Amino acid sequence: MSNQMSLVSDNYIWDISDRSPDSRHFRTSFKSDSDAYELGEIIRITIPPSDRSFLNTQNSWLNLTISDASFVGTGIVSTSDICMSYIGGSSAFDSVSVIGTANQYVQHSTNYQSMFALNYINNTDVSNGFTNSITNHSATIEPAEYSKMIGQSIPITIASATSANLTSEIKMSIPLSGIFDSSRSLPLGMLASEITLEIYLANDIRKIFWNKAANGSVTGGSVTFKAELDSQIEVVTPNAFREIQSNAREGPSKIISWSEVDQRCSSSTITVAELNSVSLNEKSQLLTGVKPRKLQSITSAAFKDPNGSSDPWACCCPWDDDNSGVQLSIGNDYFPPRKIQNRAEIVRHVQECYNQHALTTQSNRITNAAWSRRHPSLLTAVKDDTIRGCWGIDLTSFDKQSDGIDVSHDNILINGNLKLDPQITATQSYNLIVVKKFAVLYSISEGGDWSVSY
Repeated sequence: MSNQMSLVSDNYIWDISDRSPDSRHFRTSFKSDSDAYELGEIIRITIPPSDRSFLNTQNSWLNLTISDASFVGTGIVSTSDICMSYIGGSSAFDSVSVIGTANQYVQHSTNYQSMFALNYINNTDVSNGFTNSITNHSATIEPAEYSKMIGQSIPITIASATSANLTSEIKMSIPLSGIFDSSRSLPLGMLASEITLEIYLANDIRKIFWNKAANGSVTGGSVTFKAELDSQIEVVTPNAFREIQSNAREGPSKIISWSEVDQRCSSSTITVAELNSVSLNEKSQLLTGVKPRKLQSITSAAFKDPNGSSDPWACCCPWDDDNSGVQLSIGNDYFPPRKIQNRAEIVRHVQECYNQHALTTQSNRITNAAWSRRHPSLLTAVKDDTIRGCWGIDLTSFDKQSDGIDVSHDNILINGNLKLDPQITATQSYNLIVVKKFAVLYSISEGGDWSVSY
């Protein structure tokens, strides 16, 4: 008899029909280590091993509840003024990580909001936009003018022009990027010990909420969070589990391995002087962080520090429109071989990164106003759209590089041209966020230790 902990809650319900004759599946919730959290705190959710069980990642998500929120700001004049970021509940997560059986990270996603924003604007079509707006409170699609995108207003009561309070809870079911958005099921029955989902909450309310009124802003406040991991668990018969292990643990090492794709972020600064250079200024930036053996793509955008008067995860492509000069230098090679020239080429390269070519994608529905090279400096007008420009280079489309490029021993330089935007003068420096997408290999030893290599 197994001594492993049961995952079944007291009130679980078996699904009416099973997906195969030798398995059963049910839903259960993994509780967090605290009943409630404040800004800047850490959510930890422990997932124990369970006999003959698999966690279906495609049918699992984080239930997040926001309550007891109070806002301090300026120009709060309407009950629709306070908005959540267009990326919804994901704006509350500074980082999302998974800690493996040996107390090491098997996933460590920092700058999570920026990474999620880049994926969202390039990989969410109109039909998904409607459902996402319900489940994770992300931006709705405007029926009359669907090229625009703005975060949802939240229900508030106004105490004065400088303070307001949330009137009812906001409940969301949020798919998590990374391991919990995988095409594979996690083999909980093969792990030697528990794993932990670790989420660092945003330390500033302005990373989540902002004021869309002209001249309005959010300057501070507080909010309470509750979280649980809502999961589908699949349990196979003893015979099926033995067959799975027998087929998977091939070779003398008896190690189970599977390949996946991971993303990591790095950040650097573009100064005000560089953004406002009168003449064309070539900037080269050394890309730091992990050096994988199969780097598949690089996507990037410029963000600014949240100010409470615009969407905190609005992003722009900072390079010059007509002579962008965007190119990666990896070791002694250049990607692409010819520098990217203009905005049209930038959009085309971003589409390749996400394998998107339809007019329904967010990036293709973008207007000139939404693809601004700079964030608006003066926020006195009605704010009815979100800046969301970006750039990227697909590294699997080059000759003999279909699996990605080995950069484990190479430095990566990002090159691009900056020049003053005649319409907008930058008033603050930007954070250039770069997302690397690369192949990883997850492995579980015969003893049940889970590790990752890339």
